[in-house]
Amino acid sequence: MKFTIKLLLLLIFIILYSITQKFAHANHNHSVLDTIIVSKLIPEDISGSLYKEKEYFIVIGKDTSSFSCVFSENKKTELINIKFEYDLYNKKSMTSLFDTIAVTDVKFILQKRYSSLSYKQQINEFKMILQKAVEDFDFNNLHYLFFGVLSSSGDLAISLTNQYVMQFGKDVTDQRVKQFLKVSQLVFDINSCLKPFSILVEDISIEKSYFVSSKELFKTSEIETDQMLVPNSILNCYIYVKLKRL
Repeated sequence: MKFTIKLLLLLIFIILYSITQKFAHANHNHSVLDTIIVSKLIPEDISGSLYKEKEYFIVIGKDTSSFSCVFSENKKTELINIKFEYDLYNKKSMTSLFDTIAVTDVKFILQKRYSSLSYKQQINEFKMILQKAVEDFDFNNLHYLFFGVLSSSGDLAISLTNQYVMQFGKDVTDQRVKQFLKVSQLVFDINSCLKPFSILVEDISIEKSYFVSSKELFKTSEIETDQMLVPNSILNCYIYVKLKRL
């Protein structure tokens, strides 16, 4: 009788273990298979007739990333620029100027809020997007990367603010911020993403250097940094990155 009970318990354990492993395997495959790099051609009424533009973003299951990369190719010069977009409610590729105001309003109301990302997630998604975009564009012609505003990078902006204030205080000039960013984590990360394609950062251009309230950063960014360590004012500026072939 005791032997039968032990045998039964052993069989139950084996069955439960088998089921657990199947679920774990299924969930692993689900997370891998559900990650999709979406590429959509931006309508000509938005991009203009002189450009071919495609927007790339990541969809994982039912979650769409708020981070996009827009590749813009000049049809005459064939030079290609990349622009980072951080819009929580809109994708350029899904919008058309021919929509009426009423249609646009309905779209906005019904549209699901996209998933905001930390800086590390943005960089990881940029690497994934590059693998897809290289199939559509000649990376030999990459010219500029428009990073956008520094505050949209979240944790990177916090880290760079702390470093800058430690070195220079809150006295900002475009030239000083430019020199600071040229040797920063930002350039290191962009180089690490583009180096497999034999592309590196050649130079950095800066516009409108200033400090912005940390409240603005929390509105647009997903932060992994402990909020107690976030300074009240965040270094901000528009960043343009000139690229070159190795």
